[in-house]
Amino acid sequence: MDKKLNRIIDKILIESMQKSLPDFKYIKIKHPILFSYERVFRWIPKEPIQIFIIYLPSHKGQNRFTFELGWSKKGRFPEINMKPSISLLTGKDSEFQYEEFINRLGSLFNSNDCWWSLEKSKTEEDVSVVLSNAIDQLIQFGVPYLKRMVKFTEDKLEKIN
Repeated sequence: MDKKLNRIIDKILIESMQKSLPDFKYIKIKHPILFSYERVFRWIPKEPIQIFIIYLPSHKGQNRFTFELGWSKKGRFPEINMKPSISLLTGKDSEFQYEEFINRLGSLFNSNDCWWSLEKSKTEEDVSVVLSNAIDQLIQFGVPYLKRMVKFTEDKLEKIN
């Protein structure tokens, strides 16, 4: 993705996430499985559970992006070998048993991977429309999925105690 477009996206993405999903705070994080151009938003519903939304621009020179969703029940960014953990996804929320997990947003509403194209986006308004559509998908599919995982984990902890 070109640098000018990245600067526009950074500005709009952070503002849009703060407005639409205020529980998710933008954090700067260095991690072996993250590229420097990825943007991470974190929600801590209850320690040690940490929930993540990761903005992932294409690293193949294409002007497109996707979102990844993940969690750690260990109070940190997920320490996994590969992201996304898509091979573990069953569609029946059975992945909630995993302590740490990262998944693509598109897998929740589309049987294929889903990327949002910015090929025709030249202005802030164009970028804003595409990001708004993607954030709508986060709100409709991603956040309920992550909340189900939190409830699953809290219910499991309750049974133990």
